[in-house]
Amino acid sequence: MPPLWIDHSLWILNGHLRLLSTVRWSKAPGQEQFIEIDNTVDDIVLRLQEVLLQAPHGPLRMDGLEVHVGSPWIKYDIVPWQEGLRKPGDWADYARIIMGQHFDTDAMGWHVTVSEGDYGESRVAASIDEVLYQAILSFAKSQRLQIRAFDTALFATANMFADKLVAPEFALVVLEQKHTSYAFHRDGVWQGVGSFPMRSEQPDGSQLAALLRDAAMLSSNPLPKQVYLSSYSRMPRELQSMAGFTPSWLGLSFPQEITAR
Repeated sequence: MPPLWIDHSLWILNGHLRLLSTVRWSKAPGQEQFIEIDNTVDDIVLRLQEVLLQAPHGPLRMDGLEVHVGSPWIKYDIVPWQEGLRKPGDWADYARIIMGQHFDTDAMGWHVTVSEGDYGESRVAASIDEVLYQAILSFAKSQRLQIRAFDTALFATANMFADKLVAPEFALVVLEQKHTSYAFHRDGVWQGVGSFPMRSEQPDGSQLAALLRDAAMLSSNPLPKQVYLSSYSRMPRELQSMAGFTPSWLGLSFPQEITAR
C-alpha cells in the first residue's frame, strides 16, 4: 500500500535545487533530488517544475511542502517601528519602500514579508522576486501540495537550532552556496541582517571574523563576542582563528538524509 502522505522540503540555493521527500511519521530515509541551475529566475522556474513533477505523491494528494530560499534570491533589511500599521500587507508595503531606498532600486517587483514583533520594536523584512514566488505557489497548487512553510535559508537555520542560540547577544552566521548570511541578535530582537558573496569556497575563521566586522559596520551594530555558525555545505576551517570571537559550531543546515550524501 503506498504511503498516504508525503512531506517535501525544497531548498533553492545558489547554483542548485534540492528536494527531500519523506513519508510522514516514518523514520525511513527520504528520497532526494539534486539538480544544478543557472542563476536566473527562468531556469529556476523550469527546474523547479521538473523536480516537483518527479517527486513522489501520496494518493490522497494532501502532501506538504516546506520551501527554503537562500542568497542571492533573498534580500534582507531591518525596518523601524511605524505607528498605525496593523495588517501584514501594510507592513509589507512600508518595508518595500524602505528596502527600495536602502538598495537604491525599484522594489515594486519584490514579494516582501515582515516578521512579527512586539509594539515599538523594529522588524526583519525579507524579499524575493515576485515572479519566482508566484511560480512556486503555482507549481505547488498544480501538484496539490500544501505549503506549510516558506522561509529564508538563514532563518530556517535559526529555527532549526533555536534551542542552541542561548547567548544574550550573538551573531548567527550561515554559509550558503557562495554566500554568507548573517544576523545580529541583541535585547531579544534581530538588530541587523544581511548577506555577502563569499570570497572563498571554504572560508576559515579569520575570513569569517573579517566578514562579521564588515557586517557590523554596515549595519551599525556592536560586535558581539558569541558567534554561532552553520553551513549548507561543510564546516568552516580553523574556527579557532576567529580572533576576538567565541565561535560555536551548530551543525549542518540540511537534514541528516541530505548531509549524509
